[in-house]
Amino acid sequence: MGAATKHQPDNSQDFIPLNTDAAPQPAKRKKPAPAAAVGSDSEPSTSSSSRVVYIGNLPHGFYEKELLGFFSQFGKLTRVRLSRSKKTGKAKHYAFLEFQHPEVAEIAAGANQRFRTVQWRAVERRRHDKERSPQEHAVRVARLIKRDAQRAARIKAAGIDYEYTPVKQQVPPKPKRTVIEMTD
Repeated sequence: MGAATKHQPDNSQDFIPLNTDAAPQPAKRKKPAPAAAVGSDSEPSTSSSSRVVYIGNLPHGFYEKELLGFFSQFGKLTRVRLSRSKKTGKAKHYAFLEFQHPEVAEIAAGANQRFRTVQWRAVERRRHDKERSPQEHAVRVARLIKRDAQRAARIKAAGIDYEYTPVKQQVPPKPKRTVIEMTD
């Protein structure tokens, strides 16, 4: 062999010791502590060094651009992560925002009160049950009669012989106004 020899491991040993003083250990990298989420849907972090804010219950149409526009008023954002479906690409209505300073993140987490859950059933119940004026009622009845006439025309055009009482005949007639004149 030549003058330069490569170091060959000693094959006479059955095992290689794990902790050898002669072999240099690679420097271990410390992983940064994960930033705790701060927001209305989770418990606030006990550490004040969190720069990440969890935003939940995002409305439809409030995407990365809108998040950046709204939350940049508090301070500089370093990252905006809107969770999206892998299959469809649609938003899952929650996001993580990373701010440059933890103090700004705490202030922005307090502003998250804007995105609250809407009780749609209660909203629709109130809309459905509200009192309507006679003009609104007349518009609704006229629309119902028009749709019923269109439905009857489609049934007849399909060649189906179907008889039923149209809505127009079921609507009670308007009350006649009677004027009572009083004479002295």
